[in-house]
Order: sequence, then C-alpha cells, then structure tokens
Amino acid sequence: MNIELFISSIIGFTPAVAILWFTMRQYSWPIVDKSYFDDRKVFGMFAVGIVIGMLIFSFDIFLRGYWVGAGRFIIVPFLLIYVVGLSTFEELIRLIILNMPRFQLKFDTTFYGVSLGLGMGSIGITAMSFMRFPVGGIINITATLLVLLVFSTSVCLLHASLGGFIGFGCYKGRGWHYLVFAILIHLIFNLLMFPFLSLGNIEYSLITLPLSVVLYHYFRSKLLPQTLPEALRKERRRDIRKKMRG
Repeated sequence: MNIELFISSIIGFTPAVAILWFTMRQYSWPIVDKSYFDDRKVFGMFAVGIVIGMLIFSFDIFLRGYWVGAGRFIIVPFLLIYVVGLSTFEELIRLIILNMPRFQLKFDTTFYGVSLGLGMGSIGITAMSFMRFPVGGIINITATLLVLLVFSTSVCLLHASLGGFIGFGCYKGRGWHYLVFAILIHLIFNLLMFPFLSLGNIEYSLITLPLSVVLYHYFRSKLLPQTLPEALRKERRRDIRKKMRG
C-alpha cells in the first residue's frame, strides 16, 4: 500500500465524512423517527461529487502548468483570472446537477447538495495532499499534515455549505440567485488563498478557516431547517421532544 496516498485519503475524506454525518444526523434516525432524505441518493451524490472533483482537479493541474516558470507579472493576472473562473465553474456544475428534473423543487435536494459538495471537496484535497506530501524530519511532517487536515476541514465546510445553498435554491426554484451568492463566497475563499496559490506556503491556506466555519454555521443553523416544509418541521420538532423525554 502507498502510505502517502493512504494518509492523504484520510486527510481528505475524514473531515468530509464527519461533516456529512454531523449535518445529516438531526434529520435522520435515531434523532427522529424517519429520515427526511434518501440515504442512497446521499451516498450516490457523494460519489458523483468525487468523480466531478477528480475531473476539476485534473483541469486545475492543467491550468497551473501554464504559469510554471512564468514571471511575476504573468503569474498574478493569470491567477486572478484562474480563481474567478474556477469559482464560477465549480458552482455552475453544482447548479446543473441539482437543477435536474429529479431534484428540482424537492425539499431534500438541499441534503443532496451537501453530499455533492463534500464529494467534490474531499477528492480535491486528497489529491492536493498527495502532491504536497511533506518530506523531512518527523516534526516537519507532523506539522504539515496537521495544517493539511485543518485546511481539508476548511475546504469541506465550504463545499458542503455552497452545495447546500445551491440545493436549497433549486428546491425553491431560485437556483440562479443562489448560484450568484455561491460564486461570490467561493471567489472570496479563493482570493483568501491567493498567497498560498502564488507563494506555495501551505500555512497561508489556514486564513480561509474562519470564513468556512461562519458560512457552515449559518447554513446548518438557519438555512437547513427551512428546507423542510412546515408540516415536516412540526413533525421533526415533535420527534425530537419525544426522544428527549424518552
């Protein structure tokens, strides 16, 4: 077994699976008597996200090859175009998938948007971790892997939230409105990563974590409960109260 790939997979997928579980647990058994989403679709969309994430990462590497060896005055404008284009492309792909007839105007589409986003984010960070796997002494390796794990959490929180936002927009029939919001947030995230992209120091990527945490907290606490129709919201509250008393 390739130990570098194994550790990179842990870094990429552990936060994604943990966030998926934490997001869905309040809307599934045993917290409530029934799930408000289809487990098969959740994991199916996660797998679709992995495939799309692999294709996007390959395209990402292809684009980065253009600035290898280029001068600073070429790198900076190219990177600016790159972060804008990649933000738009990723969110547009999510909208196209979640706005398909099988998902459109259905409340559970929000949940599938979360799993789609986590699939896309997890495979990208796995590939990046593998390519940037640290070398040197044990202290340097451990510190770098911890930074990569925190960065992986930040990326997964972002993708889970933005996937959920677009899924919610498709449920409400306002996918394009939420697409614009998702692109703007993703663009801010990528611009915060600009020092990391241009200088290559992994520590700079940690500046994105506060944005991801605040965005995810807003999505999970404010937006996600609104994805249930009023009757199901009342049913869910009754189930939770019953479980707490029992």
